[in-house]
Amino acid sequence: MKNVAELLPSAFKFVRFDDYPQVTIKVELKDGGRWVCSSDSYYPFMLPWKVNRGDVEETTYNADISRTLAALIAEGSVNRNRLGDEELKEWLSDAVMSHIKGTVETSGS
Repeated sequence: MKNVAELLPSAFKFVRFDDYPQVTIKVELKDGGRWVCSSDSYYPFMLPWKVNRGDVEETTYNADISRTLAALIAEGSVNRNRLGDEELKEWLSDAVMSHIKGTVETSGS
């Protein structure tokens, strides 16, 4: 867990120049209200989300929005792996293994 705690913040600090994801969700409520949620983030779960409820817009890091959307869209859809946890699991396992290998190689020299 210590390795994960050290490595996880870097999953949200990198920059990509060849990847331009975008998702917008619009929900019409029975009472006539609208809820719009959007993200153009390439980070895991496409965090953060911009949420607009009427006249109020806020930014949230609520990954439940991402997981819910991933569950609603078809497997193989663009950004589905990023919205769910598949991409983060793969990145994190690679990062932990690289960290462990680096630690073992360093301590073994």
